[in-house]
Parts: sequence; C-alpha cells; structure tokens
Amino acid sequence: MIQLQTINEVRKGDKTMGYFSNKTYDILKYLCIVVLPACGALWAGLSQIWNLPYAAEVPATITVICTFLGAILCISTAQYNLAQSKEAFTDFPEEKELEE
Repeated sequence: MIQLQTINEVRKGDKTMGYFSNKTYDILKYLCIVVLPACGALWAGLSQIWNLPYAAEVPATITVICTFLGAILCISTAQYNLAQSKEAFTDFPEEKELEE
C-alpha cells in the first residue's frame, strides 16, 4: 500500500520524493515510462495478428493510465523540489551564530 507523506516529513530528510518514498516513486516511474506503454504496444500488435478483442480500447486505456500516473509523478516531483528549495533557504545560520 502506498503511504502518503507530508511536506514536513520530506524536510526531515527521510529520502522521499514528494508524497512518495524513493522506492515507490522509482517503481511508478518505471511502470509509467516502460512497462505500461510496452504492454499497450504488445496488445495492439497481437490483437492485429490474432484478431483479439478490444484492439483499440486496451491501448487507449493504458495510455490514459500512463497519463494519470505521469501527472501524479510530476506533482510529486514539484512538491519535492519546492520542499528542497525551502529547506535550502532555511538552513542558513542565524545572525547570532554568525556574530560569535
């Protein structure tokens, strides 16, 4: 099960990518970029050769799923980058620390 994490957990340095852990993000990205498009192409090709049903519907459905996953991953990446940029600006030492 995918566990969503807050921006505060990202800032704590637990190696997350937005709302997903790095491992979950990598798996979803691999599915979105490699596995699902390959499955769609496989079905489209085999359905033409073997006259399988739903020759257009299955690849179209897979494309919609890939688009959705891509959007979710993009949002996750944007949130991660935002948290990283905010963290970069809050890691400066306080003025009192500099005076000492």
